[in-house]
Amino acid sequence: MTSMTSRIVAHACSGDSVAAGAAPSLRIVPASISRNVAWTAAGSVAYALCQWGTLVAFARLGTPEALGQFAFALAISAPIMMFLQLQLRTVQVTDTQGRFELGDYLALRLIASLIGFGAVVALAAASGSRRSALTVAALVAGIKVLDGIADVFSGAWQKLERLDVPAGLLILNGIVSLAALTAALWGGASVAVAVAGSLAGSILSLAGSVWLTRSHLRDAFYPPAGSIQRMRTLFSLALPLGFVMALISLTSNIPRYFIQLYFGERELGIFAALIYVTAAGTTLISAVGNSLTPGMAREFDRGNTPAFTRRVWALIAVAASIGVASLLVAALFAEPLLDFAYGAAYSGSAPVFVRAMALGTLTYMAAAVGFAMSAAKCFRAQAPLFVIVVGGVLASSAAWIPQGGLNGAVSALLVGAFLQLTLGAAVVMRAVRRAGTGE
Repeated sequence: MTSMTSRIVAHACSGDSVAAGAAPSLRIVPASISRNVAWTAAGSVAYALCQWGTLVAFARLGTPEALGQFAFALAISAPIMMFLQLQLRTVQVTDTQGRFELGDYLALRLIASLIGFGAVVALAAASGSRRSALTVAALVAGIKVLDGIADVFSGAWQKLERLDVPAGLLILNGIVSLAALTAALWGGASVAVAVAGSLAGSILSLAGSVWLTRSHLRDAFYPPAGSIQRMRTLFSLALPLGFVMALISLTSNIPRYFIQLYFGERELGIFAALIYVTAAGTTLISAVGNSLTPGMAREFDRGNTPAFTRRVWALIAVAASIGVASLLVAALFAEPLLDFAYGAAYSGSAPVFVRAMALGTLTYMAAAVGFAMSAAKCFRAQAPLFVIVVGGVLASSAAWIPQGGLNGAVSALLVGAFLQLTLGAAVVMRAVRRAGTGE
């Protein structure tokens, strides 16, 4: 998805011609491609493992209800914060002409994130959540505000092709947050106190971002005079990206809302633990997809559709292989794996876990097709495609979850993944046909 949004902005800004401001760096030497790829992969995998470790900590040291409370806070905050954070880092990295300055991004990110924070708290209160659940939702939203501000600083380093800096800070964030949360739960703390402890990672990461950027880059942290119009332009440019990301987040979170409504925090906690395992495969597909996308884009731009198609099929094959291998492992060892990772309270949901791995297979293949859409510059179809996907998941959730419980939730997500895969494939095939006929 990062690849897709980067190309959206690059395409949208291709005709802009605004003078760049001051030189952004003080003799910052770009890292090699291999070094950047290695650091990015290490950061993504480490952070994903730390996020999974958070679920394990709640499962082992807390209760399914505690994990459900945390999962519900994430489900409320994710779509709102992803929308209002507007994917500014993508705009920032692809702003090769210096149209906007670091202060513009920071100011807009801060304003939008604070609005998002207020919206999350208001929604949590309107949902009738207990005071403890409301506190957890506010803390999770606060973490996302801090991480969002740090993300702008990371974008400045990514623009200079020094991905080791944001990756290192991401690893620091994940490890410290997990350690603080685990220590709090080990000491018998409540969910709210444990989540408050995990703020330490976000605070340290943000402090490191500020210090490194202040020490090595010239960029001002505050918006320059006359920046209001630029910020309006920046908001207009980034708004479609935020909308698409919010739709993507809703796709995965809609079933969580229904589980919370009909079955409560315990079942939601179990569901969150079972589903998150698929994130490991998504991380692998993203790493492979980001590596293959530039080559696919070059072949498509040259009109070499056979080579483009071969690369697409190769990526889909990798995605399917990872998914099928995970499904086979789950089919054979689901119960002991769940007991080992989460405990006996979760191992009884082994059949749901197997279905979740089947969902993972479709999800990975849909992600592969998403990279193909990015490479083929199929941008305008993204928003309506995900509107259809969200509609399908919403209708399926309403029909199946009240009676089917967690199995119904997985089935609803299967509908969404199937729609994303088939509609995305149709978009790519249409683009290939048009490229082949020279339209």
